[in-house]
Amino acid sequence: MRVLIFLDEFAYPKNASEIQQDDTVIYGKNINVESINCTEAISLSSVEPNSIQQFASEFDNKIDELFGEEAYHCTSQVNDWFKFLFIEFLQVVTLLDELNYSSVHLYGGHSSCSFVSVYLAANTEVSRPLLSSRARMLNPLIAQWVKSKGQESKLYWKKEGIFMLRLVKWIRNFALLTITSFNLFSSVQFSKRRTFAAKQAAIFRTGDQLKNIEYLKNTVTGIELVRGPGFGKIQSEQYTSLIGVQEIVLSLFDFIAWKIKELFCLDSLVSLTVLNGEIKLSKKTLLSESSCLLTSFAYYRGLKRFLDLGSYSRVYSLEMTSRYALIDACVTAKRDIELVGLQTISIGNLYVPKFPAQDLLFAKSRVDNLLLQKLYKNARIEYIGSFTLSSLVERCDSEELDKSVIFYTQPYGINDNVNIVKSVLKELPDEWKLIIRNHPRDSYNYETISDRIALDTESFYLNGLIKARVVISKTSSILVEAIELQKKVIPVAIDAYSQSIIESIIGNSCKSVNSLEALKEELLSAFQNVDYSAWNLSHVLKDITVKKELLV
Repeated sequence: MRVLIFLDEFAYPKNASEIQQDDTVIYGKNINVESINCTEAISLSSVEPNSIQQFASEFDNKIDELFGEEAYHCTSQVNDWFKFLFIEFLQVVTLLDELNYSSVHLYGGHSSCSFVSVYLAANTEVSRPLLSSRARMLNPLIAQWVKSKGQESKLYWKKEGIFMLRLVKWIRNFALLTITSFNLFSSVQFSKRRTFAAKQAAIFRTGDQLKNIEYLKNTVTGIELVRGPGFGKIQSEQYTSLIGVQEIVLSLFDFIAWKIKELFCLDSLVSLTVLNGEIKLSKKTLLSESSCLLTSFAYYRGLKRFLDLGSYSRVYSLEMTSRYALIDACVTAKRDIELVGLQTISIGNLYVPKFPAQDLLFAKSRVDNLLLQKLYKNARIEYIGSFTLSSLVERCDSEELDKSVIFYTQPYGINDNVNIVKSVLKELPDEWKLIIRNHPRDSYNYETISDRIALDTESFYLNGLIKARVVISKTSSILVEAIELQKKVIPVAIDAYSQSIIESIIGNSCKSVNSLEALKEELLSAFQNVDYSAWNLSHVLKDITVKKELLV
């Protein structure tokens, strides 16, 4: 049996003609499964990777062994490398380890040119982040694993041109340097003196994160808000900048110093054992792209200066598993400062090598609290309540809900999204309305389906949630907020990927529907039988209000 692996939609169309009836195809989540004609087509989205915790621990140890604490701009990326590259790699080799294949066929990438940067981590979930692709990032690792099992003769790899890839990689790294430089300058306050005089501080980077800590500012007297590198214009009087001109200049010197080290140092490799196979990671490869992230250098230097100048007893961070979270932990660990994480996004059962990175983590919902404590048994995690939801509910001018269903889409399975919308419209009473909030990476225009559809275009994604009676989504973390608000929540898991992860997002707090027919039954129940007068704003607010005593 031949196994053909298509990791992105750019490799698939050009090579689809090679698929034979008896083949097994492994495909990434951006590929249209309806067009694959073979014996078995397996979506990576439905695969539970084997030995993930064991591999995460070994991966973490090997990165530390390869770089040491000095190269914090590399070691701080261990979580991002793992969750955006190696989990998918584990999914592929888990399948290969179970299949009795005669040959493995790869498309795209090259053994001599790896793309490992995970800058703009959310964008690495799609197929072509900053001139790269899933194939260019993962095929070199998959090929190593297959060869290590003594099956080199079974590997057929249609590679891209090495000179073209090296040019692309150079352009990509230049783009990383340019974008992160712009990111730094957009965060600097040139007209405001940085004082760092408070006893407690909260570090944020984006406008959405700032919304989450407005409640904290109104609750903790004298807390200082400090902004790290991030895009988006925010009124400067609301915060103190973590990054100054001094940090930008020093980060440029750091970049030059590490590029010189990269140029003259001897390359070294570390081996990782994965499901009876082996891969090797190159120190120079990992250094090459991570050293282009000026934001890592500047964040480290800015945070170090910030803590040296101040006399803080507690620092709040809104970072969860990113490189910034690990830099927070790296710097604060050297001082007598308590680092407290404030969860603002749901991460389900995502396991990473270094998490939680904080001394104490405040979970934003009961669902998240249970999931996180189950996954990270040795961490200090407490439920505190949602800052954002508390603020939104407090500002709500009426306790009466709209007769509306709001559907939060996901960027995969657009056909399923359309079918869900049509199913809702079919059962929707005349006096009700359907509101759709597109995922940032879902560009489909759902308004063309019916004139009964209204799009939620508010700048903040949670505003539309407060007034809706029924909340529907496939695997969006919005489900957790809706459960916390005691809404009628309908998780729709009709595809293999959604079915495989929905429990990790919402736990056992409510039951998902696995077919359009089951969705119809839940909708009829919602429209006819649920007493929405029981949704009492005052009761909900009392139930979710932040436990202020934990902040003192």
